[in-house]
Amino acid sequence: MGAVLALSIARWIGFDTPIFALIAAVIVTDRNPAETRRLAIRRVISTAIGALCGIGLAQFLGSSAWEAGMAIFVSIVASIAVTKLGDPKLAAYLSALIVINYANDPLHYALDRFLETALGIVVAWVISLVPRLIELEEEEAKEKSAG
Repeated sequence: MGAVLALSIARWIGFDTPIFALIAAVIVTDRNPAETRRLAIRRVISTAIGALCGIGLAQFLGSSAWEAGMAIFVSIVASIAVTKLGDPKLAAYLSALIVINYANDPLHYALDRFLETALGIVVAWVISLVPRLIELEEEEAKEKSAG
């Protein structure tokens, strides 16, 4: 549900590649909604780190597989160091995409991918609130019937 909503919003906004909002919503949605909520901010930060690493590294790296691997490694290390998140896949994939495909205009590409990815994360976070809201409503109903 979150992926479809993220894609729809990204298309409505007019993002260049709205599929990245869908991908992000899928990647960051955890089976445990509380975990999705807990990690949302760190995942946005990790995405920003991937964008910044990609922009910086695209200035002097080429687009070979080895150079993409170097971008992935640097962004993973930076993301883990900053966010303490053991799953820096968003930083890794974004920095690699920038280095491989968009070295001629990394800033524009990085900004677009960051916004699309952040949208997917925010939508997944909002969707993760639904089970908690239902729990709160059920608790409130129980208290009213007991009291």
